[in-house]
Amino acid sequence: MRSSMVGLVPLLGGVILLSFMWMGAVYSNQHDESSLVLLEKNQNSLVSIRSSTRNLESTNDNVDKSEAWFGDDDDDSMIVLMRDGDKIGSEDESLERSHGVRLTQETNGNLAVYQGTQLLWETGIVSSSSSSSLDQEKDGDEQDGTYYYVTSLQRGDGNLITWKKKKQDDHVDRKDKGVAVVWKTQKVTGETDDYFLALSRHFQTISVYRGTPTHILQELWKAPTTRSSTILMHTNQRLAAGNSIQLAPFDVQLTQESNGNLKLCHVSSSTSTSITTGTTTTTMCDRVLWESGYKGPDSPHYQTILQSDGHFLTRNEERNTVWKSKHFAKTKGTYVLTYLPKSSTLAVFERTAQLQLQPIWSSNKYATLPNQQQSSSSQKQRHSHILSTD
Repeated sequence: MRSSMVGLVPLLGGVILLSFMWMGAVYSNQHDESSLVLLEKNQNSLVSIRSSTRNLESTNDNVDKSEAWFGDDDDDSMIVLMRDGDKIGSEDESLERSHGVRLTQETNGNLAVYQGTQLLWETGIVSSSSSSSLDQEKDGDEQDGTYYYVTSLQRGDGNLITWKKKKQDDHVDRKDKGVAVVWKTQKVTGETDDYFLALSRHFQTISVYRGTPTHILQELWKAPTTRSSTILMHTNQRLAAGNSIQLAPFDVQLTQESNGNLKLCHVSSSTSTSITTGTTTTTMCDRVLWESGYKGPDSPHYQTILQSDGHFLTRNEERNTVWKSKHFAKTKGTYVLTYLPKSSTLAVFERTAQLQLQPIWSSNKYATLPNQQQSSSSQKQRHSHILSTD
């Protein structure tokens, strides 16, 4: 009996050892599996975080990819607003995109892009415009709801077009007397392909591309937005005394001085640190590029405005004009005041229905402006008069 017990001790010890080894293996496997699950969750979270920063929901196959940022380089990234075949009507809701951007077909025919409440871009076509064909309607159809507007990005050629059509029409047809083109990019390829309308990442341009966001073949059409790096003022925008508009990429600043003088300067910045005030950055005018030349009594009520007739002028407290560009259009339109870096020049451009920029005034009458046609001596004389610095 004693010898039997002695023989069982090693056997029981082996069983117990094997049990502990098995339990350890199970625990190890469970621990490894838990670690893998945790690692997988962390990796998924990292993917999700990366996707969120690029506004891509990679885990959702139903996400609208037109809301996504595309491109690895910030300067090349964009927000897709429309793809070929897409349409938006004045009775439809806005096409909502990321970062608060939305594309809207307004009831007056104007196609516009907003970020929140800020206008980024528009076609500028409205039914009340005297230059618009919509004023041809004399029977009140524009007011009684017979017509509405729809914009489409054509699959067949990449043309972005805004139509006016009757509500009873089921489709847009050029031959239908109740349908009219009120605006278009007029940039076409004539080929059925992939096209898309996109806003640049920094909201400075809007473009129609041929290809896909990840494989762009051609840029067919482009227009500046209100965030363009060279635009200083838009129609009806005012610059009050003591205020400035800066173009940081060019170290340029337009200032309405308290004596009524409007001044364009090249600026330099200096930084100082104080125990009481902390770090302070001061901007100084180191070179005057242009100024209106008016010097009146100091007042906080001077303001310069770019009017809807293209007139660029400064008024005093009594609303009397103390300086002006001496050019205005016969009808109201859309105008922008821009800075031309190559010649360090201010210029006022009119934006046409085709979004072409036509120069009407410049601070330097000898500057060569975009879209100027000077093929004859008469045209040279005409532009010399238009671009007077008076």
